[in-house]
Amino acid sequence: MSQFSTSYHLITSNQQDAVELLKDANLHGYVFPEKEGIVTFVIEQDQTSEFNCCEQLLIYNTKPLVFYINAEDHGWSYEIYDKNECIVSYASYFNEEGLTEGYDYDDPESFVPNEDINYYIYNGSFQIERAKELLKNSKEYKKKIAIIEKSKVIVDSQNGLESTLSLKDEALESYEFVKEFGIFFYEWVSYHYVEMDLKEDHIFDYGSFGKFPLLVV
Repeated sequence: MSQFSTSYHLITSNQQDAVELLKDANLHGYVFPEKEGIVTFVIEQDQTSEFNCCEQLLIYNTKPLVFYINAEDHGWSYEIYDKNECIVSYASYFNEEGLTEGYDYDDPESFVPNEDINYYIYNGSFQIERAKELLKNSKEYKKKIAIIEKSKVIVDSQNGLESTLSLKDEALESYEFVKEFGIFFYEWVSYHYVEMDLKEDHIFDYGSFGKFPLLVV
């Protein structure tokens, strides 16, 4: 079973900042404990809109915010917001259509891989100087900027502006981004997963990382 994680990550050392943001935006959600200067939270959205950053949330946002999606077999992405404006975006998708020749979906054995095309499609936009200014007071600032700059090089490479990418290996995997950016709560994290797994007294079981309470808004 593939995970479909959609989560928000506020750059702050105060868990209450996320709580107040959700209250101001009149949104229901769950707020994780602060970890390494980042507060993760999830909000209730319908299945049609949950893969888009919530506009209602952005109206009230005042701090650096990361919107992260991981759909595993289909791809993953991140967006960084300065208040309500997206200043960095990156997406990596598996090139399902381009990798097949005459593929009949009713006959899986008809799959013939195209060896001369990229296995992954990358796109994004990057305001690097604004990102530097936005994140300058965050923990592990240099690592955050370095992974953003790597993302830009990958997109530029696909556009023929930099060195050639590997056709088969994904240039930047999701786990590398979250590790370098300092996001701790990201795997199998979405409103629907949390809602399903939450125990009494709002205790959340995060596997090997232990059990801890979430704040409910």
